[in-house]
Amino acid sequence: MARARVQAPELAGPVPLQPAPLPGDTFTGAPQPVADHNLANIADALSGFNSALQQFGTVAQAQQKKNAELADDMAARGLIAGNTHQDYMKMWSEGRIPNYSVPNANLLVGKVAGRYASDDIINNITQQVQSGQIDLNAKNPDGSFKYDLPTLVTQQAQQQLGPIAGSPNFQHRGFVAGMEERLLGYREQLLKQQEAIREKAFQDQLAGTAKTAFADALTKSPTPEAAVNNIRANFEALGPNLPVGQKRPLLTESLLSTLQQYASDPRYVDQIDAIRKARFTDKATGQEMPALVETGRTSAARAQQLIDLDQTITRTKDVREETLYNQQIRQATLDSMVKQDGNVAEVSQPKMVKLPSGKEVTVGQNAKAEAATQYFQWSQDEGRKNQRRWSDVTDREIKTAQLAGTDVPHLTQSITNNIQGSLSADLSTDQQAQDRVMRTYEQYRYIRSRNAGWAGQHLKLPTAADKFVTAMDVLTVGGFADDRTAMAVAQGIATQKGIHDPAGLQQKEQQIDSSVRGLAADGSWLSSITGNSTPGNVGMLQNQVAKYAKLIGQSQQISADDAVKAAKEYVKQTTLQVNGSAMVRMPQLSDDQMRKQLDKTLSTMLPDIQKRLPYKDISKGDIGLQQQPDNSIRLIDKRTWMPIMLPTADGKGGLTKGQVVIYPNQLIQMQSADDAAAMQKAQEDQRRNATDALRKAHEELDNKEQGLLRLGAKPGTGYGDFVQRRLDEINKERAKMGPRPPAPEAPEANPNVGTPPLMFSPF
Repeated sequence: MARARVQAPELAGPVPLQPAPLPGDTFTGAPQPVADHNLANIADALSGFNSALQQFGTVAQAQQKKNAELADDMAARGLIAGNTHQDYMKMWSEGRIPNYSVPNANLLVGKVAGRYASDDIINNITQQVQSGQIDLNAKNPDGSFKYDLPTLVTQQAQQQLGPIAGSPNFQHRGFVAGMEERLLGYREQLLKQQEAIREKAFQDQLAGTAKTAFADALTKSPTPEAAVNNIRANFEALGPNLPVGQKRPLLTESLLSTLQQYASDPRYVDQIDAIRKARFTDKATGQEMPALVETGRTSAARAQQLIDLDQTITRTKDVREETLYNQQIRQATLDSMVKQDGNVAEVSQPKMVKLPSGKEVTVGQNAKAEAATQYFQWSQDEGRKNQRRWSDVTDREIKTAQLAGTDVPHLTQSITNNIQGSLSADLSTDQQAQDRVMRTYEQYRYIRSRNAGWAGQHLKLPTAADKFVTAMDVLTVGGFADDRTAMAVAQGIATQKGIHDPAGLQQKEQQIDSSVRGLAADGSWLSSITGNSTPGNVGMLQNQVAKYAKLIGQSQQISADDAVKAAKEYVKQTTLQVNGSAMVRMPQLSDDQMRKQLDKTLSTMLPDIQKRLPYKDISKGDIGLQQQPDNSIRLIDKRTWMPIMLPTADGKGGLTKGQVVIYPNQLIQMQSADDAAAMQKAQEDQRRNATDALRKAHEELDNKEQGLLRLGAKPGTGYGDFVQRRLDEINKERAKMGPRPPAPEAPEANPNVGTPPLMFSPF
């Protein structure tokens, strides 16, 4: 290496020239510089420093390389930690994983991707197994399994490794390594999972075979004894086919599961109870133990299962017994309804019974309603079969419903639905709809006229349908139009189509009010309705006319005069006379019922009224009935046209005079009491008839039995055996019948029987 140039120090002043003599022909070397040891030392030191600089450069390059590797490693790890499994694999599939300058970083990110891919494969296959898409128990025709978990995993892994197999790319090499590493770790787990699934399927198959055999033995055994024998036979038949050590546990578990499945079914509860108590002999040990116990000792869990089974058996027996009682009462009630035209049997009354568990319950509480439902079905079938008239079938069904205190669902629903449905039909042109609606409307009117109280309680129409039939009543009874025109008009009123706007409607109602006010002077119309009517009832009649005239007057097709005319005729036709007073019908009572109850009320109250001095000479015909808008009825003295006033409590411990009023609920309650009394009489008659019929049936069996005994046939002979069989049949028939009723009480002895009647009194 060249040495650095060194500046020599300056000298003080010029150096004098002192040339030396030159010898001739003498050779001398070049002049030698003056030796300077300091400079030599500096040069040597600089030479060592330059070598150190060379070594430092090499170290710096190595450190720079190491820093770059560390940066790539940290970046790779940050990429892995900063993304979820799904996000990371999305970046991998889209090629968005950075390609690092350091191979180890690329190997790392590839390896993580391989692990994630392996996890995805495993999870995907596991989900397919759980969902049933892959059946690990499916087999090929040769009997080999169709699927194998490790093989499936390998196949899917190869699909992903195929495109990058042998790739020199460090990320690809890491992916392969990561996948292989993860899949190798999964292999043992997959094999155990597959084995567990197949073992469970095998156990389930064995258990299913046992349960099927036990279920057949249970359900096809006619008696408890047969069930026990069949179950025992299945124990012995299934045992040799089971793996060693699994026989008793699997059989007992399968049997217990079968018994639990059927324990709530009353048809098999006796067989299950017998099996539960049976004891089987274990041939392996020779030990006798209950069928549902695997060993001589019962685990706590199995003991609880047996307790639960016993409780289920007890409950099922109770339910069966209670159901049987209810069925017997319901059937007896139904038989009575059919035989006696809807009358309810005495046996339909609720009664207390004791169940097998010892619990006491009341049965027969719903017998009437349940039997009535069956009776309605019988009535419909019988009516169609024998082509009964609709009115006859309806009358008997409503009579039964009244006695049983129920609705007639098929009847009320049919009428309600047909009328409600008519509101959306084209009643102006649709002939079939017109016929259907008219038929239903006539049925509705028939039921109201024959059974007003029952109809008022059970045959309640929706508002629009009720408005439709009311408008039909006024239009047809009032003689305004024929049936088909009336239907179209009533439909418009009910649906508020084709009616006046508010201003037009207000104007028409004013015209109607003006016409109705003049009715008080129309003596011919009033007399045609009321005769010598009670004052005040005239106003009531006017209000009724106005009410119905305004209803049908909503239609643009009806003038105010025509509306009043139709309403007058309707009120005239529907007003009834009670004790000389005009009355408006009550929806809960028929006309006859209303007359009957009002007449009965007046007869009951008359003696008390006559006790008062002002009314001591009043007669029943002198009492008028003044009906109010709320249908309450005030009593009027026709002699003075003044209200009848009687002493009444003033609420302060004293008395005051109050007007006598009859309220609708009083009349309805009186009618209900009459209906209840009629039903009680019908039941008493029915009970008496049923008792007589049962007594007669016992007597007929007695006669048959006595006739056979008089034959004197000896047992053991052919004829004797025949007689004995007939006697056994008689006893079986008697056992099916109810207990023999006591003999009817003899009438009290009459001492005059046989004595000639006296022609005159000796006194």
